[in-house]
Amino acid sequence: MGGCSSIGRAANSKEGRMMWVRFLPAPIIRRIMKEYCICAAVKTKDGIVVRGHRHGDCYATILKMQKEVSREQGFVTSLNRFVTREEGARLQNEADIKSVYTKRRINRALFSEDLY
Repeated sequence: MGGCSSIGRAANSKEGRMMWVRFLPAPIIRRIMKEYCICAAVKTKDGIVVRGHRHGDCYATILKMQKEVSREQGFVTSLNRFVTREEGARLQNEADIKSVYTKRRINRALFSEDLY
């Protein structure tokens, strides 16, 4: 990367702001930006988080990996965290993101159909 002037220009752009956010501790990031769910995810028995468009896609990938499936379904967030369906619903509501499927706030549990 170049000198201070190029860093200054990057910091003033959207890409630059996101670049600096990556290096901040998670509690500070949560205060700066709203966390939201980005995709479906399932954990394997040994703790590997597999992402997919729908939870069924995650299960298909886990089977191809020849791993044991756990019953832990959830979502990966914009901060790269695995969350449960219930926490996912809470995050979507806090970020004021309505269900794409129902066009309403999410009740108790988030489903991949609510995302896209």
